[in-house]
Amino acid sequence: MLIDIVDQDILKEASEKHIAFYVTSSGYSDLNICYLMDWPELHKRGRRKMGTALSRRSKGKTYHALVCHDLDDELFTKVPEAVRHCLDALEVDDGERIAVWPMVSTFLLRGGYDRYTIPGSYAPLLRGLFQTRKTVIAYVK
Repeated sequence: MLIDIVDQDILKEASEKHIAFYVTSSGYSDLNICYLMDWPELHKRGRRKMGTALSRRSKGKTYHALVCHDLDDELFTKVPEAVRHCLDALEVDDGERIAVWPMVSTFLLRGGYDRYTIPGSYAPLLRGLFQTRKTVIAYVK
């Protein structure tokens, strides 16, 4: 379940050992987070099944790429269930916090518009965070 939304940079300020982020079923991340997290080969792996999670340990943290968005699903109908399924399947002890980068800024959460984010895409992503049995904190900076 989502327990907090923090206006901090997940890569610089998160103290959690596990960091999760979203990728499309094609392997793409909207903000090229794969490169920011030193995981460029994630883009080269091709199509992935919705609801799967890929994990990689680096620099003392475990990064989880959550495959929860299909570019063919224009209404984002499958996103909340995929987010929940990905997070619930992670090998993280219950109660241990997972930092999640929903790729949403506080500006968007307040109803702003960002030309780099597909309108309406962030609400289903956040909905999935509320549905998981894992303890998650969203970093939105």
